Amino acid sequence: MILTLAAICLLIELSLAANPCTTSSHSDGCSIPGDLPFFYKDTFTPNCNQHDVCYFCAVRYGLVRHDCDNLFLKNMEASCSHLDRKRFLFGDSTDTQHTHHACMASAFVYYEAVYLGAESHFEQTSPSWCGESWVRQCLP
Repeated sequence: MILTLAAICLLIELSLAANPCTTSSHSDGCSIPGDLPFFYKDTFTPNCNQHDVCYFCAVRYGLVRHDCDNLFLKNMEASCSHLDRKRFLFGDSTDTQHTHHACMASAFVYYEAVYLGAESHFEQTSPSWCGESWVRQCLP
């Protein structure tokens, strides 16, 4: 049973690594002012990259900024849950429930930061690369 769950986690990790939404050259990760370190920055980087793609391409697909921000929060929450499963499976002695709450709180801070401060980064005209076949899977 544990080996099956470990294999599933590995497949999820590999699919994230191969996902063009989370590794796009058009994204710059989690932009923190002053490039300061912040809680769960590495955990949320694939979500930040996907959020960047959404901000660039949403208008082309009839979406609004709010759609991208909500997907961003949902994806970060899923990343927190994935982190919990990895800790459970691999026997991390960290208090998983405490870690989950800290991760979820950090996800909400990231969400609030883009909600309050990223409006100027939402593109009103989508670049031509938004028509590439991989882009639609990045959007809500």
